Amino acid sequence: MSKETNEKTTKQCRFCRTEIDAKAKVCPNCHKKQRRGAGCLTVLIIAALIIGVLVGIPLLFMHACSKAVQETIDEESKKAEAKSVSANEVIYDESGIKITYTGMEASTLNIGTEIKLKIENSSGNPCNVRIEDFSVDGYSIDAHLYTDVAAGKAANDSIEILDSYLEDNDLSSETIKEAELKFVIVDSKSYDSVTTDPITINLR
Repeated sequence: MSKETNEKTTKQCRFCRTEIDAKAKVCPNCHKKQRRGAGCLTVLIIAALIIGVLVGIPLLFMHACSKAVQETIDEESKKAEAKSVSANEVIYDESGIKITYTGMEASTLNIGTEIKLKIENSSGNPCNVRIEDFSVDGYSIDAHLYTDVAAGKAANDSIEILDSYLEDNDLSSETIKEAELKFVIVDSKSYDSVTTDPITINLR
């Protein structure tokens, strides 16, 4: 009877093998903790968390960097495509003066966009061509064209729109769709001039 009682109420110390109370957490003889496994489990959990953080952060960083690089490449590709839109549309053809829109591309210094024009003069007199009342997608934009064309000759020129002017009006060279303007054509001999009605150029 006493043996059954001892078995239920006592246990052996894991370290010194002394009989101690079954509920004892610390051996009164060697003073060592009796709980088994919890400490190891805690250490393993902490170690797993640390390894996860050390491995996970670099992977997330590499993924974010890769995504940012790809987005930059895609954006630059879109810009290049948008600025190389080509066309061959006659936008004015009267009294021996023919003006053709030949495309849109980035400016030489890459600070703006050029609306490229071919101006042909089949009249008998030299002429000068300039623009006024220029707008893009409904916003007035500061832009210039001043081209002299000899009689019987042709000239290639362009209307340059600075990106900063577009940005001031919440516009972008990648998204603009149309330009509107008037041509002022001056006979360089008689100085007679003609101002056209508003002309719309479909940029894309």
